[in-house]
Amino acid sequence: MKAVILLAGKGRRIQKTFGPIHKSLIQLNGNTLLSYVISNVQKAGITSAVPVLGYQKNTVLAEIERCKGNMEIIPAENKEYENTNNLVSLLKAEESLDGEDFLLINGDMVFDYRILLQMQGHKNGAIAVDVKDYPVQIDSPRVQIQNDRITDLGRHMSRVDAQGYAVGIYYFSRELSRSFFEYTHSIIKDNLQMGFHDPLRQLFGTHLIQPVSVGDYCWMDVDEKSDIVRAEQMLLKIQEMQNEKI
Repeated sequence: MKAVILLAGKGRRIQKTFGPIHKSLIQLNGNTLLSYVISNVQKAGITSAVPVLGYQKNTVLAEIERCKGNMEIIPAENKEYENTNNLVSLLKAEESLDGEDFLLINGDMVFDYRILLQMQGHKNGAIAVDVKDYPVQIDSPRVQIQNDRITDLGRHMSRVDAQGYAVGIYYFSRELSRSFFEYTHSIIKDNLQMGFHDPLRQLFGTHLIQPVSVGDYCWMDVDEKSDIVRAEQMLLKIQEMQNEKI
């Protein structure tokens, strides 16, 4: 199984503080955010990754090469990253996936690698979901769940109408992958600003895509200055939790 890591975008919100740096290269506790993502993929036993590059592609790829260990790296590039969304980025990875199943990971996350372990081995498609009841709505896509299947996904729902948050890690079975890319090719010319959630939502009725609860495993998106301290604290917490399991 391969892991597709979405890394093409600029991260405009965080650039307001740090200037023209790629978001994945922000330092957290002395290491780059990207290095933690690559390490998590390795710890989960995934031996091949497809990073989709765009903004500062050479610098980002150099950091991946520095961190990759024995992992195979198959870079893809979204040259139109300035004017497209992450659906176009995912399409750039299609050829490298060879029709096989894959994990899709947002490249701007801090998370416990054990979430990836939970996602592997599913017969059907799956989305990592946080079902905890947060006191305020967080800035992540919401999910609706009925009878152990996801029926809707996106930010158009309020937390009252949803049963959890999509964490940013998705499993595409071979069957789901084939249907997803076929459908995407039929609609992408109409709107290059679509995200990958758009075609995925249309497949909920025909494909079983299940929620995988992350339980107490930590995760968060890193989008702006206020997230940095929280992310550094979370990384320490993740390490403590993993040490407790040893």
